[in-house]
Amino acid sequence: IKEYLVKFRELLTNSIDHFVFSIPKRLVEFVVALFIAFFLIRDGVHIFNRSRAIFTLKEHHEKSLVKQFNDTIFAVVYGHLIISLSAGFFGALGFWIFDIPSPIFWGIVIALLALLPLIGGSIIWIVACITLFLNGHVTAGILLFIYSLIFISGLEFFMKPKIIGEKANIHPIFIIVGVIGGLSLFGFIGFIVGPVILALLVTFFEIIEKEKI
Repeated sequence: IKEYLVKFRELLTNSIDHFVFSIPKRLVEFVVALFIAFFLIRDGVHIFNRSRAIFTLKEHHEKSLVKQFNDTIFAVVYGHLIISLSAGFFGALGFWIFDIPSPIFWGIVIALLALLPLIGGSIIWIVACITLFLNGHVTAGILLFIYSLIFISGLEFFMKPKIIGEKANIHPIFIIVGVIGGLSLFGFIGFIVGPVILALLVTFFEIIEKEKI
């Protein structure tokens, strides 16, 4: 078991190194996203009015698209914040129960990492479990693993799509596919753009269906 844990730790270390070296790229993407957000906030009404002139949709269809757009963005931001805070709380509580040093600090770190799509706070609690195993606290390591799998990663990977899907009024599978596809195509900002694109696509299909009827 120790041999496999050492190999897993090496694999985890390599993954963390790769993530650390990609931080400059992520920062550039974040700055670009801020610039785009600034101009969208400043010129959003003008862009929307020009778009209305190009796409000659009926007024109630336009309202449906705008509502879906707003609801999806709100749902993605709301869902990430709520789940991240919950993951941080349960992380701190679990670390306190199993006597991990500085549980509040690690809870905050888990909450911050939970904001990052596809990464989450699992890095922290996995390392904590490995540390318990290597120090001979096998039972505590197993219990912390089960606890974290349910109350931290379970929240991030199962509850988050459900909450966002309910708020945006679309199926959770579109949220999952949207986040993964958005990240691969657009980078960090894709975790918002991807679900929005798919939500609007679903709304377009609904408009086509209604017009046929």
